[in-house]
Amino acid sequence: AQRYMVRHSLGDVPEFFCMGGSWTLRGYPWRSIWGRKMVLVNHELRFPLLDRMVLAFPFGNIDFSAFRGALFVDAGNAWNDEFGDWLGSFGGGGRLGLGGFFVFRLDASRRTDFKSVDDDTRWDFFFGWDF
Repeated sequence: AQRYMVRHSLGDVPEFFCMGGSWTLRGYPWRSIWGRKMVLVNHELRFPLLDRMVLAFPFGNIDFSAFRGALFVDAGNAWNDEFGDWLGSFGGGGRLGLGGFFVFRLDASRRTDFKSVDDDTRWDFFFGWDF
């Protein structure tokens, strides 16, 4: 899966765009990066882990399907006047499909400025859509 996003707001009262968190730039705090201009690139390699798992109980079964894994790389930034440096993250995670396009996502990521990599692993949990 791939996603590319470029946004720019002009005018007397410009809109400010926020990034960070599971929806945009994973590994960064939610809405911690903002500005009137924004660029974002997300790439994911998704692959199957389990097609089906059934937990049997005396009162009935719980059927889980579509356990998937993902490896990802994110890059982007938001700014006002001059573009700073690219911010990025990479990592992997698991997804549990809930039918249709709803999923539970759990991602582990490491931040990077594309010159060095942070030592801390950051975790993002999300319930909603695939991307």
